[in-house]
Amino acid sequence: MSRRLPTHAGSNVIVYMTGHGGKGFMKFHDKDMLLSEDLGLALDDMHAAGRYREMLLLVDTCEAATMLTGVRAPGITAVASSLRSQSSHSHMHNSEVGISAVDEFAYGVGKAMKEIDGYRSSMTLRQFLGIAASVVQQSDMSVVPPVVDGVREEGYIDARTAAHFMAPPPVPTSGGVVETYPTGLRF
Repeated sequence: MSRRLPTHAGSNVIVYMTGHGGKGFMKFHDKDMLLSEDLGLALDDMHAAGRYREMLLLVDTCEAATMLTGVRAPGITAVASSLRSQSSHSHMHNSEVGISAVDEFAYGVGKAMKEIDGYRSSMTLRQFLGIAASVVQQSDMSVVPPVVDGVREEGYIDARTAAHFMAPPPVPTSGGVVETYPTGLRF
């Protein structure tokens, strides 16, 4: 069974990565390590293979911004939960279990996602990140804008976010078959 999602050159993709991290690396389950260079190469390969149209990459770890140094593939907007030399902090300590139930960044992203009002929502990335940042108090989030035609795009922050978080509504056809229409939306 393939572990690859059936995406294509028209897909809007969200990648949320979390784990322990440091300068230019992330660890998963305290054993597997991913370097920022490897992440960049994997994203380059995804672009070359036509696996996405636009991607929202969310990295939630200590020193998360250092994981974005290798991200140069077109169409990727990357958001880091913390800057270099900053920790990514927990949120909502559960005294019954004795641990925190969630991290600040994850809670903030979840809070922002709840505010998206369906596929046609007009919420922009700026608004989305503002909601998330209202929860992230102990570190500084950072954003790397997408590359479009070889340069970093200026207006990305005021683009709609719903195309990434919501599937388009089904559209009935004359034959009674339900199809999903191509959105043509810009993130």
